Amino acid sequence: MNNKQLEKLANLPDSEIDFSDIPEIKNTQNFHRLYPKANKDTMITDQMIFESLNKIIEKEEPEKTPVTLKLDQRVISFFKGHSKKYQTKINEILLAFVLSYEKSH
Repeated sequence: MNNKQLEKLANLPDSEIDFSDIPEIKNTQNFHRLYPKANKDTMITDQMIFESLNKIIEKEEPEKTPVTLKLDQRVISFFKGHSKKYQTKINEILLAFVLSYEKSH
């Protein structure tokens, strides 16, 4: 986008902006992960979004160790077919298993 287009966009009155493809902000589906107090009737405020984004920014990533691992081709195909970050997804599932196992033993 060039400067002229940006200026035109910045000067566009709110009444001319088409918001029809933007989901309603009160839809809290999955927002409870960041803001546990939210429910389906919660009106999400700017302050709630700001607090949630700060949690993400401040969250430290655990150290990860690179490994070579032989997996069944069906496992690789499944995860690659569902996410570009398939290695992260595999790690998340394995971590969930470990945490569940530790909790039950």
